[in-house]
Amino acid sequence: GKKIRITAQLIEVETDAHLWSDTWDRDLDDVFEIQDEIAAKVVDELRVQLLGELPHAVATDGETYSLYLQARHTINQRTHDSLFRGEELIKKAIEIDPDYTPAWVLKAHIYSQQGDVGARLPLEAAPLARAAVDRALELDPDNAAAYAISGDVMISYERNYKDARFAFDKALELDPNDVDVLYQASVYYAFTGRPELALDLSLRTYERDPLFTPNFSLLAYIYNMMDRYEEALVICRKRVEIAPDSYGTYYYLAWPLVLLGRYDEALEVAEQERLDGFKQTMLAIVHWKLGNIEASDAAMDALGAQQSGGWDWQVVEARAVRGEIDEAFAAMEAAYESRDTGLQLILGDRTLDALRDDPRYEAMVEKMGIRVD
Repeated sequence: GKKIRITAQLIEVETDAHLWSDTWDRDLDDVFEIQDEIAAKVVDELRVQLLGELPHAVATDGETYSLYLQARHTINQRTHDSLFRGEELIKKAIEIDPDYTPAWVLKAHIYSQQGDVGARLPLEAAPLARAAVDRALELDPDNAAAYAISGDVMISYERNYKDARFAFDKALELDPNDVDVLYQASVYYAFTGRPELALDLSLRTYERDPLFTPNFSLLAYIYNMMDRYEEALVICRKRVEIAPDSYGTYYYLAWPLVLLGRYDEALEVAEQERLDGFKQTMLAIVHWKLGNIEASDAAMDALGAQQSGGWDWQVVEARAVRGEIDEAFAAMEAAYESRDTGLQLILGDRTLDALRDDPRYEAMVEKMGIRVD
């Protein structure tokens, strides 16, 4: 096959100083894999040069590390396909070096994300994520990112919020500047009802890695919790610039528009959402707000047809906005039984305002044990 050589250099413009370079010799047939590999390597080097973040000193061979970087870059697109491609890449890395702890941590994170966006059902994703992160902690009991992902699995699937707090505290103690640690800790405090602390951690995540896609939706969620809708709008628009094809990008952008009462804009945005479950949820809500009852009903029916595929929580949101209280609580019970990760939004999701005075709401909060002193 045809061969190509690609050289990338990082130059400081003001001084013309040479900061870094690397060369790749590859088959031209693998051009898309080459793009992913180079992009991942450049992003990693930029973190070092611009943010002062040094890669964790975990020894492995070059091929394993390259696969690890490719997988990390690939899943940042946050689509079903990218998550499965990331899974295959990280499995290859582990085949080469089965004792490389960061690969096991990333594998756990991938499984958790698959369950979060519906690429796997939560009941399938949870044990896979737990097994991977437990292996990471066996290999390195002092790995901060492993504790953070363990905490993520606890809150997303196991509903063990008390032990999760220990995991996040331990992770922050071991490495208070790690992007994954900061992000996961922010998620924990946002979901357990401490938005001020969550915001501080999320902003620190953004400072360390302004291209980390999941943090944009987290920041927007926190701003919405705090009634700071304009700031949520700004951060969601930045996500559109960085990851326009990522699942949830337009869904998250539509939320502050809805909360600001800008329904026509929200409808235009919702139509661009890439993941149909998110799209139908927002269409059901926005059309209802606009008084387009038939269109809202059609979207509600389309969402309901997908409910068993991991969309229980979105049914809760849409039913609550439409004032269908009994149906919303029925979907909430289904979300509890299916381990839907959306249920952990129960304290801060603004669509639930119509449900909070109902005793069934507080009963679910207590059953989950999500309020941690």
